[in-house]
Amino acid sequence: MTEPYNVMPRVVAAFEYSGMTKAQVAKLAGIRWAQLHKVLQGQRTHISAETIRRLALALNVSSDYLLGLTDYPNSRERDLSCPNPLTPWPCYAS
Repeated sequence: MTEPYNVMPRVVAAFEYSGMTKAQVAKLAGIRWAQLHKVLQGQRTHISAETIRRLALALNVSSDYLLGLTDYPNSRERDLSCPNPLTPWPCYAS
């Protein structure tokens, strides 16, 4: 059996890029600070679809990005002026 996908690296990248505090993200996502902390530390690997959705909305990224299905945090807002349109994060419009 394969290991489950760990969203931690993607959540950490989006969290750091957001410039928000853990308390701000937790409040926007409607989750407890401790729950977010465990996700960011890699201590919580089994995360519900609803929590992924909430984190994606709070961090302004797609759930596909958090799940590793795309390298583009939010493909709808991708900055077309990037020198290489295949460049992933953080070459995106503000």
